[in-house]
Amino acid sequence: MRHILPLVLICAIAGLSSCKKDKDDPDVTPGDSVEVYAGVYDATTFFHQVFSPPGTFTIQWDSVNLYGHATDSLDINGDGVIDLRFELSVLNNDSLHLLNGSTPNPYPYFYVEVADGWSVAAYQASYPTGLGHTSTATFASPLEYNDRIDTHSLWKDKTANPIKLWQLNPNNGMTPPFGDWYDAKGVAYLGLVKSGMGFGWLKIDVSDTNAPILLESAIAN
Repeated sequence: MRHILPLVLICAIAGLSSCKKDKDDPDVTPGDSVEVYAGVYDATTFFHQVFSPPGTFTIQWDSVNLYGHATDSLDINGDGVIDLRFELSVLNNDSLHLLNGSTPNPYPYFYVEVADGWSVAAYQASYPTGLGHTSTATFASPLEYNDRIDTHSLWKDKTANPIKLWQLNPNNGMTPPFGDWYDAKGVAYLGLVKSGMGFGWLKIDVSDTNAPILLESAIAN
């Protein structure tokens, strides 16, 4: 039986870091006057769907059962076109000895790619790079139920693809944090906006960091 690298063991490879949010103005116009909250929708003005069955990630392992990879995609507004594509990379705990003391390549991650016209709510985290210098890393924001979405300060479109929800690294003191989705437990929401439509959200169960489940979405129309 394969066991995906657990949180405790990952932390032994790379510790946790904190994040700082920067601000930017979202480049969106639809629904600017409409208040939109994570997990909340009006059936008369939103396109809403509960995924049945829920979207899960089927891991495909490499030939030595060390690295696992999975993808999934969603049509959020029901037009038959893929709007979001997710990519998950994990490590098999039972095969870690194959690293032979070296670091993983790649480190585990969870990404989203957005199609043309779509953006996701995001934040930027500052981290040191040595000699008094700093840099920033951009991640998708994990929102809580009833968090307001239409006033979110930073949005990232396809020019930022792939957009990290989380990504591990060696954590050598000069590397980015893992991203807030890595520490999110239970249910969290991905804030969305579609040019020409409006704001919306995607509900994701991240109780198991290495096995996210796509549950439900809504987008103003």
